[in-house]
Amino acid sequence: EHHNCKFIATTKQIFDEVCAPNPLSHAFLIHSPDETKPLGYAFYSLPWTLDGRTLYLEDICADKTVRGGRGVGTFGFQALNDIALNEGCKAINWVVMRNNDKTLGFYNKIGAHFTPKSNYDLSDIFTHKSRIGSRGAYTTEKVDDSNIVLPMHFNNVNDDPYSSLLMVKDADGDPAALVMTNECFSTFRGVRGTQVEPVRFFQNFPLREAKKVWASAFHAVCDDAEARGAAGHMYAYAKHKCTASDKFLQKVAPAKLQMNDDPDSVLVSMSLKLKPAP
Repeated sequence: EHHNCKFIATTKQIFDEVCAPNPLSHAFLIHSPDETKPLGYAFYSLPWTLDGRTLYLEDICADKTVRGGRGVGTFGFQALNDIALNEGCKAINWVVMRNNDKTLGFYNKIGAHFTPKSNYDLSDIFTHKSRIGSRGAYTTEKVDDSNIVLPMHFNNVNDDPYSSLLMVKDADGDPAALVMTNECFSTFRGVRGTQVEPVRFFQNFPLREAKKVWASAFHAVCDDAEARGAAGHMYAYAKHKCTASDKFLQKVAPAKLQMNDDPDSVLVSMSLKLKPAP
């Protein structure tokens, strides 16, 4: 509420998600040994990137009566670190408002850093697919063990029902790009949606062709999301150095990902390296 967020999920929506038989997202409460009332909570999922599995922190919050000095946030991140290590993750990732100076100060204190990605809100793309454009001669298919030898860090990715690894191929059937998508639950919107990781190109395409590669991937991403029932919203990320990705997403996305209507509430990506177990 203090973020003046334009999307607010209900308590029932969140509980129904966390308590589902095979939950997409997970949560834990933070307690003090001498208090029964929870002091905070964390809400997270375990998506895949093209570099391996990560822990994505959807939301972490300490009760306003114990913020600053009680160590609730620090303890929460220690617990997240332990979970991430146990799940074979590479890092903890999340987004935060770029004008949230107090929270950014805490993240800097625990060693987090900004990641060079732009975040786009494509939640209306399912009703405006014409913005995606032509895929040209490119085709996109789901990657499995039968059509490619996956690197070691992709072990078990095809066993994850909430992730899809897609390959774009050119007219000759040669690999053009890879894209990873993850089903996600938004604690702000209260619905399941899809996160799209940055596309990784295998060829050095001119800008016009690179946009067609993206278009082929995005048509497949939308089809996959709708088939999963994960079309409630869509976020997509582009690395700052990838001009083609930024240009494509600027064309199809109405806005950057942000918390509310204030331009300064744009969300920026952060990451925290895992600390090894003692």
